[in-house]
Order: sequence, then structure tokens, then C-alpha cells
Amino acid sequence: MGRYSAAALKAVQTGVELAIPDEMSTPAWAETYRFVDRGSRKGKWSNETVPFVTEIMACADDPSVREIVYQKPVQAAGSEVINNICGKRIQQAPTEMAYIAEKEDKAKAWTMESFDTMVRATPSLRGLIADNPEDNNQRVKRFPGGSLHILWATSPAELSSRPLQIIFFDEKAAYKPTKEGDPVKLGQARQTTYDGEQLSVFISTPRRCDCTTETDDCGDISHDYERGDQREFYVPCPHCDEFQTLKFGGKDTSYGLKWDPETPETPFYLCEHCGAMIEEFDRDDMLAKGYWRSSKEFNGVASFKINQLYSPFVSWGRMVTDWLEACKSAPKLEVFTNTVLGEVWKPVERLDYEDIAWNVENYEAQVPPGVLWLTAGIDIQKDRIECEVVGWGKGHESWSIDYRVFLGETGFDVAEAEDADADADIEPLTSVWDDLAEYLSGSFKGVGTQTFRIQAACIDSGYLSTRVYQFCKKYATKRWWAVKGGSDPFRPALSKPTKTTRGPRVTLFTLGTNAIKDEVFAALKRLPDPDGGPTPGFCHFPNVSPYTDEAHMKQLASEKMVTHTRGGRTYRVYEKIGPNVRNEALDVRCYATAARMLRPPNYEALARRRLQHIEAADAPVVKDSFTTDDTDPTPPQNKPSNVVPLKRPTIKTKGGFDNFDL
Repeated sequence: MGRYSAAALKAVQTGVELAIPDEMSTPAWAETYRFVDRGSRKGKWSNETVPFVTEIMACADDPSVREIVYQKPVQAAGSEVINNICGKRIQQAPTEMAYIAEKEDKAKAWTMESFDTMVRATPSLRGLIADNPEDNNQRVKRFPGGSLHILWATSPAELSSRPLQIIFFDEKAAYKPTKEGDPVKLGQARQTTYDGEQLSVFISTPRRCDCTTETDDCGDISHDYERGDQREFYVPCPHCDEFQTLKFGGKDTSYGLKWDPETPETPFYLCEHCGAMIEEFDRDDMLAKGYWRSSKEFNGVASFKINQLYSPFVSWGRMVTDWLEACKSAPKLEVFTNTVLGEVWKPVERLDYEDIAWNVENYEAQVPPGVLWLTAGIDIQKDRIECEVVGWGKGHESWSIDYRVFLGETGFDVAEAEDADADADIEPLTSVWDDLAEYLSGSFKGVGTQTFRIQAACIDSGYLSTRVYQFCKKYATKRWWAVKGGSDPFRPALSKPTKTTRGPRVTLFTLGTNAIKDEVFAALKRLPDPDGGPTPGFCHFPNVSPYTDEAHMKQLASEKMVTHTRGGRTYRVYEKIGPNVRNEALDVRCYATAARMLRPPNYEALARRRLQHIEAADAPVVKDSFTTDDTDPTPPQNKPSNVVPLKRPTIKTKGGFDNFDL
């Protein structure tokens, strides 16, 4: 099929209308004509498989609906909603349409894997799409009476070049602003030709929302949902027939998804009204009787929200195992919140000192039970070095083990005074560095005969970088790494290390400041298990100084998340809550967390090794105490005279982990 003249198009459209005098609804069209040729349920389309998308598709036929918003998890038939609306329009009500993806590769993937597959499998569509490369390719699909353009949000010129009646904004939450402006607004500007008959379809898994006020709009799909009538899918309990939305729940709720810790792969659901047990095999019948209920008046925007508990393509057991894995770190929990719960992720914007202070407790030993791995974070200042040792257990539950301040001049940075290279003569490190090395090489006493050693340490090189490199090179056989905070607020927590180009040649890790502080803030905000059991991510602090000092604990809450906009791009950074606020305690906690990331522990293997040690300790003869490496476990007997374990002097801070250069 080539290009069509206006007369030919009109004739074809008239013929279609005569052949099908009564236009079907999109759900009816899908059930009559649509075939599926991918996924686990191939064959004729059935609305009974995913009944919750029937009303979403039907809104595309309602002339009063100007926008459809579908906030969803993965595996919730979002792409099929787009496919069915496209298919019905192509066959029965052809017009100008556009599909807009986040990036070019995503657009091409949808075209080949979703749209083209639907056309090949559906006989009624197969003969309508043009068969020549000019009119049927990865950029456009032409058919009698209209066309479907495949675009992406990073190409503003494409978005603003043609009139469109229907636009599908797929994974809209992932769109980034361009120099020309908001991709959504650029696209909708092309719908003015069809004023009063235009339709925008927003389908997306939510992402991160960095908005700090109710009037902010970061572009996440959650804001679009809130603009609409906010519909949720209600299903009846098979025991009491009361309607409710399915919720993941948790330990603090009497309803929702529950499971035995020994068999998390076989969970069940507790009714919110009668408390009866609902099995997963009840889900299909519940979905068949379900309906959408709105919480706001309709204003032209039909908005829908659902979570993965409703999806027939994902088992509840899989959700639970994903949840248990997600609890191990803030980044994993963010992904779970977005892709499984279908909810927006709100980073912790600010910590309250009083909340952290409640985490202080008495330890059974310097290294309490539960700890399997030690790391250290070190911050360098002009007249002191500050260091925190952190213990880690399963699920990244953490225990602060010790905090030390080593007083003494740390020297001057050679690179600040002259061009230093790897072979330059650099004066020896001052004694305070020797004190740090002795401390990092020491051991920490656990319960009974157990002893622990620091397995990795990160040292901030933002201040006195040459001295830090000199120290790391001197102890190159140790896992004591130089790090610095990256200036890019979108940088991942860890990235490929580099070699220093000035001063001593060592490995340098550039850290994603925002990403690591996201994890630290989320952990500090975590509440303990009400029954006293293990709590993944929770932070424990010993009931000793400096953790009993208000000034020290306030340093952990010394920063807040702030959102900025520059060059049309919104980004967020962590900034001090006041001009003279000290934040070294927060910095070293971030460095200790980075050390754990750089050398991730195998908690299961460490726990087995500890059990073997305990069994050996109960034997009649004990030859050696447990250590986490093969070095001498004997702790240093004499502490350096300039080590200050308790009081913290009021000193001007330099360097740190919060410096951005944007």
C-alpha cells in the first residue's frame, strides 16, 4: 500500500463505516478481534484475564474524557491498554495518533515487541497497515484514515511537528525536561487542531518524587493521578462479601498480605473487614466481581491506580520474596515500592534528632550479637581525624561500634602548594596518621571469645587529598580506600574507580552523594521491630558517649534534602540545615556505608562461620579465638594519648561529603 489520496481515504473510511455501522467499544473490539502472540497467555484476547483494565480502555470511547491516567506496577497490562486502543482506532475510528516513549530505544522496542506483534497476530489489523517500508517502519505506521507516529521524549523537534488527536505517553514518569521544555506540554500543544476531541493517555510506573510542597510537580505519574478522579479497584471478600482494595499490609496492620517466616513463598491475605484468610486461588473470582470507585468528582481526567496484588501474572509468593530482598537496602526498597506496590517513592527529606536518639541501647558486648562485618568511615580535618566503626548484619541492619576523634595536625596538602607527582618527595605523614593506622588495624571484642576486625574503610579525600593518597598507598595491602563525593546529583552510589593523576598513585572511588545519603537517611528513619526481632536496615547506637551526647546525635540530622531547578532541569541535593551546623558524624556514617558497598559481605557465609566458632568454643579445648581474617587478633594494649573517644571539640569544619559543584 502506498500513500493515499484524500478521496481514496474517504472512500475507504466510508466503506469501513458501512461494514461496521455500530462502532464497538474498545473492550468489545479487543474481545472480538484481538489476538495475543506473546507472554504466557497466547491466543484470543479475553477481558476476563485482566478485568481491571476494561474500564480504563472504555474511557477511550467516552467523549467527556480528555485524559486517561493509569498509575501501575509492572505486569499490570499497561502496554495492552495502549495496544487495544490503537487497534480499535485503526480498524473502526482511524485518526492521527502518536506513541511517545522515554527514549529512542524504548520506542523501537515497543514498536517491534508490542505493536508489530499485535498486528501480525490480529487478522483484522494485518491488512490495514501499509506494507511498504516508507509507510510502515519504526517511526510511523500508516493505515486508511490515519497514522501512528512513534516518538520519544528526548526529541522535541519530533514532538512539535504534526497535528495529533490521540497521544500515548508511555512511562511518562521517566521523562526528562529538554531545552525546549516539557515533552508532555510540547506533545499536547499538537492536539489543538482536535480541540474538544483530543485524548491524552498517561500510563506509567511511578518513580521518585522530590517535591517538597503540594504545589510542586516533578512530572511523576502520581501527580497526574491526583489531578483526576482517583479511582481504585475494589474487590469483595469471598467470606464476608465486603468490598475493599487489596493492600500489601505489614506487621503494623491486621489485614493485607501475611506469611509464615519459615515459608514466605506461600502467603495468604487477611480481609480488612472480617479478618478471614483469603487464598491466592480466590483472586480470579474477586477480580471478576471487582469495580473501580472514584474518590473525587470527575473533571475530564479519569485516573486509575492499582498494585501488583491484582496482577494474574505475578504470584503473591513472588511479591513476598521480592519484599524480603528489597528490605536489604534503600535502593532495592525504592524499586519495590515503584514496580510492585505501584506507589511513588518519597525520599526522606529530613531527620528528627529525637527519633534517632530513641535508637540508643545497651550492648551485650562492644560488638553485640547480630554483627557479622565491620567497616569504617573516616573524615579528615586540619587538626583532627574523625572515624566511626560500624557493624553490619543480615539485611544491612547496623550497629555503631565506636567513634574516635584523633587530635593532631594532619599536615598540609602538597598539591595545594606545588605540582606534586608520583615520584615527588613528600614529607612523612604526621603522627596522627599513625594513630589512625594503629586503630584501624586493631580488633574489637564481641561476645565471649569472639573478636572482629575492620574489613574495609573509606577515607574522604576532599580535604588534604595528597595526604590521604599518601596514607592509602602506604597501606596499600589494606582495604582502606580514598573516596570523594561526586558533584553529579544523579550519580549512582558506586561507579568504576579511577587512578589518581596527581600525587601518590592510588585507586580513587567517586561516590554518588545523593544515592548514599538516600540509603543512610532511610536507615536512620527506620523503626525497630516492635517484638525486638531483627529489622533490616535499622541503625543501633550504644548507650555510651558520644552517642549519648545531644550534639553528636544532632550531627546525624544535620542535613535536609533540597530541590533546585537549573537550565530547565530539576535536581535535589542534601544541604546543611544551618550555616554553622557540623555534620562530620553524618559524613563518616556515609563513608562507612560506602565501604560496605565496596566490599559487600556474604552474611549467610559469615553467620555459618560464626556458628562454627561458637560450637568450637563450647568444646573442651579452644585453640584460637574467632577473627574475620587471618591476622593477629590481639588488640593494641596502649591507646595513643591523643585519642579522644568522648568529648567533641567545637572546631571549624573543612571538606566533607556535601560539597557540590553544579
